[in-house]
Amino acid sequence: MEALHTRSRPLIGDPASQHHSAVSQWEYLKKMVKITHEKGGQLPAEDVNSLLLEFLSGLRHPDFSSMRGSDGKSSRSIDSRMKTSDDELEFQRLLLTAVGNLFSRAGNSVQKETWIAVVKMLRSMLESVVSARLTEDAASSRFYAAVLRCAHLVLSDSKGLVDEHIPGLVGAFRAFFTYGLSNSSLVNRGGQVTDR
Repeated sequence: MEALHTRSRPLIGDPASQHHSAVSQWEYLKKMVKITHEKGGQLPAEDVNSLLLEFLSGLRHPDFSSMRGSDGKSSRSIDSRMKTSDDELEFQRLLLTAVGNLFSRAGNSVQKETWIAVVKMLRSMLESVVSARLTEDAASSRFYAAVLRCAHLVLSDSKGLVDEHIPGLVGAFRAFFTYGLSNSSLVNRGGQVTDR
């Protein structure tokens, strides 16, 4: 919790923090993930809501189109990975993990307005992610798992109606039902994975 009280201004998503190195932003974010996991339930409500808004300001919709070839499949290979894209996905994954940690440990402290902002961001992010074909690689899979876990934790701690978001969320969630099954293997009726 002392990291919360020693920071003079947020590092995540703050244009004024551009002079901070990327390394310090990564270290700050990793610390925040640890703090929100271990001590999120002990944070004052004001800190919980300000942290959530800070994390939201840093969340971006990853551009998966830049990671695809002309055939719509992932353009990444083992020898030529797009490191900046993997780093971007990992940074976003850590932000989503911190948001999920706060909801799972301090959900009662989250204000309704903050909850609504998080739900809108998650819906928008999920719709953006599934608007193109889902990328099947390790970095993307970890990112998708973080988005879905965060959505589960946020929606489980309902602070308002989600009626207007249901169609968009259901459509986005549906895309994940077959994720990973279409690329290199098929599942037969007995649940066994077989090569094509």
